[in-house]
Amino acid sequence: MPDIQPHDLTAIPVGIGEFSFAEGATTVATAQAAGYDDFGNLQTFEVQQKGTTKEHKGSYRTGRRVDKTSVVDTTVGYLIKCDELTARKLRIMFYGTQGSNTTQTARTAVAADAITAPVIYKWYDIFYQGVRYRELTTVASAAGTENTDYIVDYKLGRIRAITATGFGALTITAPAILVTDATSLKPVTPQVKPRLTGMGRMVCFDTETGGLVFDHTDFGCEIYPDGNVSFDGEKEAVLSFRINITAPVGLVNHAK
Repeated sequence: MPDIQPHDLTAIPVGIGEFSFAEGATTVATAQAAGYDDFGNLQTFEVQQKGTTKEHKGSYRTGRRVDKTSVVDTTVGYLIKCDELTARKLRIMFYGTQGSNTTQTARTAVAADAITAPVIYKWYDIFYQGVRYRELTTVASAAGTENTDYIVDYKLGRIRAITATGFGALTITAPAILVTDATSLKPVTPQVKPRLTGMGRMVCFDTETGGLVFDHTDFGCEIYPDGNVSFDGEKEAVLSFRINITAPVGLVNHAK
């Protein structure tokens, strides 16, 4: 006997998402002029919707009962989970602003700023003329023996005494760091920009066919961090962000 009820198996996708974002844009034209940044790999994404309802109760001979429910406001958006820790995502997580990439002037055998009366087992940053230096190549000490009386963290540019002998005056050598170098850092000032706005685009693809499921274009949005980020040394950290759709709301273009 043939099936009476039709079934469209092509409308049962296993979906994967892509999100792109034009920060600061308020219209389709300004987003097009600025271009969209890809948000990177999404582990998962959710379409989230919520409506606030108001019930009307009518008086009937058999009593009062709800006879109409109105939706008085709606919220639509997305929840995305990412596993690529980029400077942009870190900035959003800390509600921060992005500064210029850090640089460093090369120094060869220069006397570091004095560290007076260091306490055993405490870390002290190594400065030269008031500037913190890192990625050190050599650190020479006027007292003590490295790894016996003191330990140097060359990567971060710091030192700690582990015996009463300590380390005395320091002479350091450090390379130049340009903004284009892999060792240049991207500084974020936390808690100064709690709201990130712009224009977004969310696309869903069917992983079985590679075909388009839907393409939500040209929507204004706000992006906020959602939940905590854990680093446990065993699995990739997951960063969650909530995307609230504002105005314009754009169009959701469905493939079917």
